[in-house]
Amino acid sequence: MGYLYMQVTQDRLELPVAVAGSIAELAKMTGKSQNNISATMRYDKKTGRRSRYVKVECDKLEGDADESN
Repeated sequence: MGYLYMQVTQDRLELPVAVAGSIAELAKMTGKSQNNISATMRYDKKTGRRSRYVKVECDKLEGDADESN
């Protein structure tokens, strides 16, 4: 179980622009600071706005160890 952090388009489709395994990676990809991304996510969630950054839970990330052993 893990999370993906994405920068998405701000239309109703929310298509991914950048996808990363951490906020730090996403910050490096987008040229924004980690604090900017985190604060934007919190503010948009609090106010109910559609955010340009989203956190998505995923079952298994590529490269993760198999947990069934």
